Amino acid sequence: MKEESRKDILTRERIMIDIKNVYIDDIKAILKTSLTLLVVTVMPPIILYKVFTPFDIPSHIATAITIFAVIIAIATLLFLYRPVKAFLDLNKKGFQIASDKLCNSEEMTMSDIMIFNNWWMIWALTKPHRLNFNCYGEYRIPKGKNYRWSEAYCMDDKGVCNYSLIGDEFYLAVIDNKIALVYNKKLFELQK
Repeated sequence: MKEESRKDILTRERIMIDIKNVYIDDIKAILKTSLTLLVVTVMPPIILYKVFTPFDIPSHIATAITIFAVIIAIATLLFLYRPVKAFLDLNKKGFQIASDKLCNSEEMTMSDIMIFNNWWMIWALTKPHRLNFNCYGEYRIPKGKNYRWSEAYCMDDKGVCNYSLIGDEFYLAVIDNKIALVYNKKLFELQK
Protein backbone atom coordinates (compact mmCIF):
# COMPACT_ATOMS: atom_id res chain seq x y z
CA MET A 1 0.00 0.00 0.00
CA LYS A 2 1.52 3.28 -1.02
CA GLU A 3 1.48 6.22 1.31
CA GLU A 4 -0.95 8.91 0.29
CA SER A 5 -0.88 12.52 1.33
CA ARG A 6 -4.51 12.36 2.46
CA LYS A 7 -5.07 11.14 6.00
CA ASP A 8 -8.33 9.72 7.28
CA ILE A 9 -9.93 11.55 10.17
CA LEU A 10 -9.90 9.51 13.34
CA THR A 11 -12.64 10.22 15.90
CA ARG A 12 -13.43 8.80 19.33
CA GLU A 13 -16.63 7.29 17.87
CA ARG A 14 -14.70 5.44 15.16
CA ILE A 15 -12.22 4.15 17.73
CA MET A 16 -15.10 2.97 19.95
CA ILE A 17 -16.64 1.09 17.00
CA ASP A 18 -13.26 -0.50 16.16
CA ILE A 19 -12.75 -1.63 19.78
CA LYS A 20 -16.24 -3.15 19.87
CA ASN A 21 -15.53 -4.95 16.58
CA VAL A 22 -12.37 -6.48 18.09
CA TYR A 23 -14.33 -7.78 21.10
CA ILE A 24 -17.08 -9.14 18.86
CA ASP A 25 -14.49 -10.90 16.69
CA ASP A 26 -12.95 -12.47 19.83
CA ILE A 27 -16.39 -13.69 20.93
CA LYS A 28 -17.06 -15.15 17.47
CA ALA A 29 -13.70 -16.97 17.48
CA ILE A 30 -14.45 -18.56 20.85
CA LEU A 31 -17.94 -19.64 19.78
CA LYS A 32 -16.71 -21.05 16.44
CA THR A 33 -13.96 -23.00 18.16
CA SER A 34 -16.30 -24.40 20.79
CA LEU A 35 -18.85 -25.42 18.20
CA THR A 36 -16.13 -27.06 16.09
CA LEU A 37 -14.81 -28.88 19.15
CA LEU A 38 -18.29 -30.15 19.97
CA VAL A 39 -18.93 -31.34 16.42
CA VAL A 40 -15.52 -32.97 16.01
CA THR A 41 -15.29 -34.69 19.39
CA VAL A 42 -18.86 -35.38 20.53
CA MET A 43 -20.70 -36.23 17.32
CA PRO A 44 -18.37 -38.95 15.87
CA PRO A 45 -18.79 -41.39 18.78
CA ILE A 46 -22.55 -41.02 18.60
CA ILE A 47 -22.64 -41.47 14.83
CA LEU A 48 -20.18 -44.40 14.84
CA TYR A 49 -22.06 -46.21 17.58
CA LYS A 50 -25.38 -45.75 15.77
CA VAL A 51 -23.91 -46.94 12.44
CA PHE A 52 -22.21 -50.07 13.77
CA THR A 53 -24.80 -51.16 16.33
CA PRO A 54 -28.57 -51.26 15.93
CA PHE A 55 -29.07 -50.76 19.66
CA ASP A 56 -29.41 -47.65 21.75
CA ILE A 57 -26.25 -46.05 23.10
CA PRO A 58 -25.36 -47.61 26.47
CA SER A 59 -25.91 -45.33 29.42
CA HIS A 60 -22.21 -45.18 30.41
CA ILE A 61 -21.22 -43.99 26.90
CA ALA A 62 -24.10 -41.50 26.81
CA THR A 63 -23.07 -40.21 30.23
CA ALA A 64 -19.44 -39.78 29.14
CA ILE A 65 -20.51 -37.90 26.00
CA THR A 66 -22.83 -35.68 28.03
CA ILE A 67 -20.12 -34.91 30.60
CA PHE A 68 -17.67 -34.03 27.84
CA ALA A 69 -20.25 -31.74 26.17
CA VAL A 70 -20.95 -30.04 29.50
CA ILE A 71 -17.21 -29.51 30.08
CA ILE A 72 -16.91 -27.87 26.65
CA ALA A 73 -19.94 -25.67 27.41
CA ILE A 74 -18.50 -24.58 30.78
CA ALA A 75 -15.08 -23.89 29.23
CA THR A 76 -16.77 -21.82 26.53
CA LEU A 77 -18.56 -19.73 29.14
CA LEU A 78 -15.30 -19.20 31.04
CA PHE A 79 -13.47 -18.10 27.89
CA LEU A 80 -16.35 -15.83 26.89
CA TYR A 81 -16.26 -14.03 30.24
CA ARG A 82 -13.30 -11.76 29.45
CA PRO A 83 -14.35 -10.41 26.02
CA VAL A 84 -18.04 -10.12 26.96
CA LYS A 85 -17.20 -8.27 30.19
CA ALA A 86 -14.80 -5.98 28.33
CA PHE A 87 -17.45 -5.29 25.69
CA LEU A 88 -20.08 -4.46 28.30
CA ASP A 89 -17.67 -2.36 30.42
CA LEU A 90 -16.38 -0.35 27.46
CA ASN A 91 -19.01 2.38 27.81
CA LYS A 92 -18.35 2.73 31.57
CA LYS A 93 -14.55 2.58 31.46
CA GLY A 94 -13.98 4.30 28.15
CA PHE A 95 -10.48 4.54 26.72
CA GLN A 96 -7.59 6.99 26.63
CA ILE A 97 -5.69 8.04 23.57
CA ALA A 98 -1.91 8.03 23.86
CA SER A 99 0.97 8.45 21.46
CA ASP A 100 3.89 6.06 21.25
CA LYS A 101 6.68 5.10 18.89
CA LEU A 102 6.99 1.68 17.26
CA CYS A 103 10.19 -0.14 18.24
CA ASN A 104 9.58 -3.56 16.62
CA SER A 105 7.10 -5.49 14.48
CA GLU A 106 7.05 -9.24 13.98
CA GLU A 107 4.99 -12.26 13.06
CA MET A 108 4.48 -15.02 15.61
CA THR A 109 6.21 -18.28 14.80
CA MET A 110 4.87 -21.76 15.49
CA SER A 111 7.21 -22.04 18.47
CA ASP A 112 5.63 -18.88 19.96
CA ILE A 113 2.19 -20.38 19.52
CA MET A 114 3.12 -23.82 20.86
CA ILE A 115 4.45 -22.40 24.13
CA PHE A 116 0.85 -21.60 25.18
CA ASN A 117 1.92 -18.29 26.73
CA ASN A 118 -1.46 -16.77 25.94
CA TRP A 119 -4.63 -16.89 27.98
CA TRP A 120 -6.15 -19.01 25.26
CA MET A 121 -4.67 -20.83 22.29
CA ILE A 122 -7.26 -19.59 19.79
CA TRP A 123 -6.57 -15.99 20.77
CA ALA A 124 -2.94 -16.52 19.80
CA LEU A 125 -3.85 -18.11 16.50
CA THR A 126 -6.20 -15.28 15.58
CA LYS A 127 -3.59 -12.61 16.31
CA PRO A 128 -0.31 -13.78 14.77
CA HIS A 129 1.21 -10.35 14.03
CA ARG A 130 2.44 -8.07 16.79
CA LEU A 131 3.78 -4.57 17.19
CA ASN A 132 5.98 -3.53 20.10
CA PHE A 133 5.96 0.04 21.39
CA ASN A 134 8.42 1.91 23.58
CA CYS A 135 6.08 2.76 26.48
CA TYR A 136 3.03 0.52 26.20
CA GLY A 137 4.65 -2.73 25.11
CA GLU A 138 3.14 -5.40 22.87
CA TYR A 139 0.04 -5.13 20.71
CA ARG A 140 -1.30 -8.17 18.84
CA ILE A 141 -3.00 -7.16 15.64
CA PRO A 142 -6.44 -8.78 15.22
CA LYS A 143 -6.63 -11.11 12.23
CA GLY A 144 -8.91 -9.97 9.45
CA LYS A 145 -9.95 -6.48 8.40
CA ASN A 146 -8.70 -3.55 10.48
CA TYR A 147 -10.00 0.03 10.13
CA ARG A 148 -13.14 -1.27 8.41
CA TRP A 149 -14.67 2.21 8.29
CA SER A 150 -11.75 3.63 6.28
CA GLU A 151 -12.15 3.50 2.52
CA ALA A 152 -8.46 4.27 1.90
CA TYR A 153 -6.74 2.31 4.69
CA CYS A 154 -8.89 -0.73 5.44
CA MET A 155 -6.33 -3.56 5.54
CA ASP A 156 -5.76 -6.97 7.00
CA ASP A 157 -3.49 -7.78 9.94
CA LYS A 158 -0.52 -8.55 7.72
CA GLY A 159 -0.97 -5.22 5.91
CA VAL A 160 -0.99 -3.33 9.22
CA CYS A 161 2.19 -5.13 10.29
CA ASN A 162 3.97 -4.67 6.96
CA TYR A 163 2.99 -1.00 6.64
CA SER A 164 4.26 -0.22 10.15
CA LEU A 165 7.91 0.80 10.16
CA ILE A 166 10.18 1.05 13.18
CA GLY A 167 10.14 4.63 14.41
CA ASP A 168 6.59 5.36 13.20
CA GLU A 169 4.42 7.36 15.60
CA PHE A 170 1.06 5.83 16.51
CA TYR A 171 -2.12 6.85 18.27
CA LEU A 172 -2.93 4.16 20.81
CA ALA A 173 -6.38 3.48 22.23
CA VAL A 174 -5.53 2.36 25.77
CA ILE A 175 -7.82 0.61 28.27
CA ASP A 176 -6.44 -0.17 31.76
CA ASN A 177 -2.86 0.53 30.55
CA LYS A 178 -3.20 -2.10 27.81
CA ILE A 179 -3.31 -1.32 24.11
CA ALA A 180 -6.75 -1.95 22.63
CA LEU A 181 -6.04 -0.57 19.14
CA VAL A 182 -3.34 1.29 17.23
CA TYR A 183 -3.49 3.86 14.44
CA ASN A 184 -0.46 4.91 12.42
CA LYS A 185 -0.09 8.71 12.35
CA LYS A 186 1.04 8.44 8.70
CA LEU A 187 -2.48 7.31 7.83
CA PHE A 188 -4.76 8.88 10.42
CA GLU A 189 -5.25 12.31 11.93
CA LEU A 190 -6.93 12.53 15.31
CA GLN A 191 -9.86 14.92 15.50
CA LYS A 192 -9.72 16.81 18.78
